[in-house]
Amino acid sequence: MIGLKESFGTVSLEQWLTRLKKDLKSEDLHELTHADSIENIVYQSHLHQKNVSITTQSPGEFPFQRGSKTSSNKWSNCFEIIVENEETANQKALEVLMNGVDSLVFVLKKQEINFDVLLKDIGLEYIHTSFVLQNHQQLLNAMNGPATNHSDQISVCLDFHKRNDIQPNLREIVDLLKGKKIPFLLADGYSIQQCGANISQEIAFILASSHDYLFQLISAGMTVDEASACIHFYTGVGSNYFFEIAKYRAIRQLWSKIVAQYQPAYRDSHNCLITAKIGLMNKSVKDPHTNLLRQTTETMSAVAGGADSIIVTPHDQHTSFGTSNLAERMAINISLILKEESYLDSVIDPAGGSYTIEQLTTLFSEQAWKIFQSIENSGGIFNEEAKSTFLAEIKVTAAKRLELLQTKSQTLIGVNKFPNPEMVENTSLPAEKYLGLPLINFERDI
Repeated sequence: MIGLKESFGTVSLEQWLTRLKKDLKSEDLHELTHADSIENIVYQSHLHQKNVSITTQSPGEFPFQRGSKTSSNKWSNCFEIIVENEETANQKALEVLMNGVDSLVFVLKKQEINFDVLLKDIGLEYIHTSFVLQNHQQLLNAMNGPATNHSDQISVCLDFHKRNDIQPNLREIVDLLKGKKIPFLLADGYSIQQCGANISQEIAFILASSHDYLFQLISAGMTVDEASACIHFYTGVGSNYFFEIAKYRAIRQLWSKIVAQYQPAYRDSHNCLITAKIGLMNKSVKDPHTNLLRQTTETMSAVAGGADSIIVTPHDQHTSFGTSNLAERMAINISLILKEESYLDSVIDPAGGSYTIEQLTTLFSEQAWKIFQSIENSGGIFNEEAKSTFLAEIKVTAAKRLELLQTKSQTLIGVNKFPNPEMVENTSLPAEKYLGLPLINFERDI
């Protein structure tokens, strides 16, 4: 690598523009400027070092735009299991662990959970295990059960937006978890992304929820260092590869900016734990084979963006036949292939320094910060009026997405172009309702 830079001549802005015009066979470079009506941004894809400013930063440095990883870009290959029967869920967990999963997420649908049955033969000391809880009592049971001896490998997820019994018991929860640094409060950007929110809205929702959590935990007796370690981000992943990479960089940058205002004692408190979930909003039941391509590129964008954990949801999870063995196997294998055959876990922030990625990171950061400030000025995301206004804005964005697809202004292979007519019968849902918006109820799920 020594002298490599000197082996190539520096290209001036004039030379760069001349080359672009030659390749485009046009003097007009306007087509390289893009306006995105969903994200409400205008960006350029022909930037040069003369007309872009990049702040020199290395991975692991504040404000962590490039992430906190400094030795590798490893991520956890997670699998989500709905727990309605402990024995069945345990069998599924052991099965997927044998197939390459290294992190489990149990979504507890039952009020009473027998953790001994659920976790039988699962080596909790080796496998990170997370529990998405339904209420305060389940938290107490989890902390008195599996988390007793393996707290460093256990996390639990509670969402104030969906559970009304959490806030009244917050002080008791803080007393129980104080000093353990177990992530237990979930900032769920995934749900609103699946409803149709754009990237800036998703980032703003995560920031607003997390900031409220941070403030409440500090008010309940935690230090900012303890409180920041208790918050876990869930994000959705869209189909625009470069936008999604920029999204993760923007989330980390803005979150570290918020935490810095509370003057933490430790640098690591600026970091954030991010789980990326590959959802169903843009998946097709008319041509399921395209879903594998979408899931792969979406996972790649989350990896390049530096997500800590990735859940790939089997694309046929909500069809009338349920999840097929092939869809489940593919969902698990995507991360394995990207690690073991593509070596994407070896390079930290591979998009860092890309002029367009840096530009997109700045655009999303600025736009999300404005939305976040608007929510804060309206009383915070848990203020009913502020929340209602924010949800109305998401509905407008979601309706715009549907309109673009229905009018074919935006192409989605397998949905509004090139559908496979032989596959339509594989679902009990009308094909056009397989998009995320009709499947999620705003008032219920947000």
